[in-house]
Amino acid sequence: MQNAIGIIETRGFATAIQAADAAIKAASVQLGDWIKVGGGKVNIIIIGEVAAVKAALEAGIASAQEIGEVQSHVVIPRPSEKLTVFPLGIPGKASATPAGTGLTSLGILETRGLAPLVYGADAAVKAAHVELLEWRQVGSGFVSFVVQGDVASVQSAINAGRASAESIGEVISEAVIPRPAESVELALSGRPKPARRKTSK
Repeated sequence: MQNAIGIIETRGFATAIQAADAAIKAASVQLGDWIKVGGGKVNIIIIGEVAAVKAALEAGIASAQEIGEVQSHVVIPRPSEKLTVFPLGIPGKASATPAGTGLTSLGILETRGLAPLVYGADAAVKAAHVELLEWRQVGSGFVSFVVQGDVASVQSAINAGRASAESIGEVISEAVIPRPAESVELALSGRPKPARRKTSK
C-alpha cells in the first residue's frame, strides 16, 4: 500500500472536483477515487508519499474553499491494508473472514461523513487484533464500519476508532455486541445464510 492516503470531504460535486484538480496539480500524487455518501457529501481520495499527500490536500482544500464548503479532511500515514473494504482505489489485502460461526464480538462505529469513518477504522484496526468486515452507508451522510474479534479487542478498537473519528468529525453512535445472534453475524460477515427448511403443507 502507498505511504499515505488523504481524504477531502466537500459539500457538493463541483467543489470536490475543483479540490481534486488542484490537489493533483500541486504534488506528485494520484487520485484514488471519489465517493458520495449522501447528504450532499462527496469525498476525493488522494494517494502518494506522506509529504506529497499533505501538500496536495493543502492545495485542494484552499481551492475548494474558493467556491464551496470543505466539511472534513484527513491525511493517514501508513494506512492499514485492511482499509481495502472501503472503495478508496488503493491496493492492499482485504481482511479474511473466519470460516466458522460464533464470533466472539462485533463492533460498529457510525459517523457523519466518510473521512472520519476511514480515519476511525484505520485507528481501530491498528489498536487491537480485530478484522474489518465491511462498511455501510444508510443515507444523509451516515456511514458505519463493522469489526469482529474477542470482546476486549473489539472494545479497544471501537474506543480508538471513536477517538480518531471525533478528532476530525462527528460520531453518531457506537455498539459492541458480545456473542451476536447467528443471523446477525452471518448478515455482517458476508458468509452465505443457511437455507431455510421447507415446511410441509
